[in-house]
Amino acid sequence: MSSTPSIGLPQDYASDPIARRIAEVGAILLESLGAVLDGLPSAARGPQALATELGLDKVLCSRLLKAIRKNRDPLATVHHIPGPDPLLRFLRGAKKAGVEAGLVTAGIESVEAFRAFVRDEMGDRGNLETVVATWLPEARREFELRRKQSAFRAMSQLRGISTRVRMSSVFLAPSKTEGRLDLVWLMGYFGLRRLRPGARATFSTQRMLESVVGEASPRHPETLAGKAGVYPESYRLDEFCEAPAATVQATPHGEFIHYDLSGDLIGPGSEVDLILCEVNRAELPSSLPLGSRRKAHFSNEVATPTKLLVFDAFVHRDVYPGSEPELRLYDRIQGATADINDPSNEAYRLDMAESLTSLGSDPANFRSDAIGSYHEIVRSVFGRLGWDPAAFTGHRTRIEYPVLGTRVAMLFDPPQR
Repeated sequence: MSSTPSIGLPQDYASDPIARRIAEVGAILLESLGAVLDGLPSAARGPQALATELGLDKVLCSRLLKAIRKNRDPLATVHHIPGPDPLLRFLRGAKKAGVEAGLVTAGIESVEAFRAFVRDEMGDRGNLETVVATWLPEARREFELRRKQSAFRAMSQLRGISTRVRMSSVFLAPSKTEGRLDLVWLMGYFGLRRLRPGARATFSTQRMLESVVGEASPRHPETLAGKAGVYPESYRLDEFCEAPAATVQATPHGEFIHYDLSGDLIGPGSEVDLILCEVNRAELPSSLPLGSRRKAHFSNEVATPTKLLVFDAFVHRDVYPGSEPELRLYDRIQGATADINDPSNEAYRLDMAESLTSLGSDPANFRSDAIGSYHEIVRSVFGRLGWDPAAFTGHRTRIEYPVLGTRVAMLFDPPQR
């Protein structure tokens, strides 16, 4: 059998030798196993019919047909193809069903070549999947999700705590103070619970403490009622909790407020919710000096094992006009700083298949399928601030199983004056 496939390889693989090598292996499998399928005397081509005809498992036949019949991309074939041993069972079944011996032999050779390639050049199938995910978007999403799920399970068990949904929403509007912006943070933990006795459930929020010109002292966050309050009681929105409201103790440390979950209950029945809202008046400048290359950024650090992060930004139409947000992820464990404009952070950028979605300017779209009360919460925040929600545009990143220690940031280009 020739080691050169007759199926043409996509031109975009030519520039990368690793991609081209994997594509060559996939093309040979696609050609040889496709010929075996074509050589079956029966016209049956569905997974169940093929499984019945060859005496095989339906799942195996489904994966095989997906790899060979539903894909003409050799990289996708390598991603979806079953392992060598199941493929050899298929070929033995095909031989018994009357497929020409030469076609079966060619199929066996291609499968053994695939086995040797994975073992000798990739190390194992997991390493191969890591490489393939670089070029195949659907494979990358599936690959990352499986690994993130595994990381979540491990870290939640080690830390003894988990959160079902982490909610984080930032609201930006022009301030009454000329040249400044009001910044509101809405933060929530839904389904927060301990998994083992004695586990410490600690999480934090960070406040901006930049002084406003003309003020003698740094600002402090206000409540939705318009005054400074005692942490955390004055900032809680317990009326929107879907599980019992959490009891926490708050400890200020400079720019941070650290919260500790009280009590010692464990298990699903111990789930609690915590929703906080901080209003920061005149928190940020509305523009930057001409020639500035700095970006405005708003971020969340994943400090608690979480199944889902919902991170929204609601930006008034007069704030950052014409600027489309950019999503970046940083590895804080490796050393990324909180200042996204710090050039050293480029060394800690994470390349992952996460994205931003526009919610538009229709308040009816300010909802979340993961948080039943979300629309009501957001509407309440707008109402208590006296802001028109139709004047805002929403942007969202929705990240399943965010990796612990990741900083998730939305970046905007402020006007320059």
